[in-house]
Amino acid sequence: MNVSKIETNQKENRFLYKYEDMECKYKLNNENKNLIILYPEIIYQKILGFGGAFSESSSYIITKFKEDTQNEFIKDYFSEDGLAYNFARVQINSSDFSLETYSYLDNKNKDLSNLDMSRDEKYIIPAINLAQNVNPNIKFIASPWSPPAFMKDNNSMYNGGKLLNTYKQLWADYLIKYIQIYQKNNIDINYITVQNEPESSKEWESCNYSAKDETSFIENYLYPTLKFYKINTKILVWDNNKERIIYRINDMYKNPNISNLISGVAYHYYTGDHFNNLRLLKNLCPELLLIHTEGSIPYSKPNKKDELIDAEIYAHDIIGDLNNGSNAYIDWNLVLDSSGRT
Repeated sequence: MNVSKIETNQKENRFLYKYEDMECKYKLNNENKNLIILYPEIIYQKILGFGGAFSESSSYIITKFKEDTQNEFIKDYFSEDGLAYNFARVQINSSDFSLETYSYLDNKNKDLSNLDMSRDEKYIIPAINLAQNVNPNIKFIASPWSPPAFMKDNNSMYNGGKLLNTYKQLWADYLIKYIQIYQKNNIDINYITVQNEPESSKEWESCNYSAKDETSFIENYLYPTLKFYKINTKILVWDNNKERIIYRINDMYKNPNISNLISGVAYHYYTGDHFNNLRLLKNLCPELLLIHTEGSIPYSKPNKKDELIDAEIYAHDIIGDLNNGSNAYIDWNLVLDSSGRT
């Protein structure tokens, strides 16, 4: 670049440069431009793994595949020759990706001895067992979308509502019973979240917890009940989008006991990158695991023309999360039909 004039400002002892031509002529050669250098000696967070969700919708499709298609699907996802998935999310009661709405208890049979897990035993557990035949070391995160309707103040599993005080201990016992039944089916629930998207009042299964509500439920019900039954399942909080993750954890940490009761923070994709929030949280609370538990691109009705764009969006989010402290990344439904539902 050509420098036409250098003006010296003696009074302020500064140099002001004026350029006739600001265009840089130097070009990187292709070899250096495309060079990727790895530094294995520089270590950040431990990566626990990657995976997807055994929703009832996905599990139904998996179990209905022809045997050769089923084997190919499971191998592609869970074998060392495929994606080597080693993490999975499962729903407690029905979710927005279930064949219909259900819970394991109804308002006529409130005794946990009447807990009916036949829905899970029909599709979800068999689908999981198929994956375990290929990879027996899969870790599982369980999340409820809503308690049974009779436990909530709106008497519905839909549209938010809140867990009634009367049923908080029963709901904690219910969650432990769920874990125990899965254990009997050789499925260890390694982590549990208190509530999927606790600040969302959706037209499907949902339930609302403020930060104070979630902290109180963990401290007074869920954690003591896990300990009483000597269950080692770890508790993850939040299970919602990244944009308010700092506010939520700050509010929960107003209770000085909560840091001793939880193992990490679950989060979702749907409101954008917010990678800095993950980095800030990792810096503030390095002891907490950060686990992406749900994300989907597109959310429904996939378009084949957009597959490459969708893959690039996924890659952008996964790389951004990992670069900012995430410990695991779990996609949403493992498989859906062409409608994007079931």
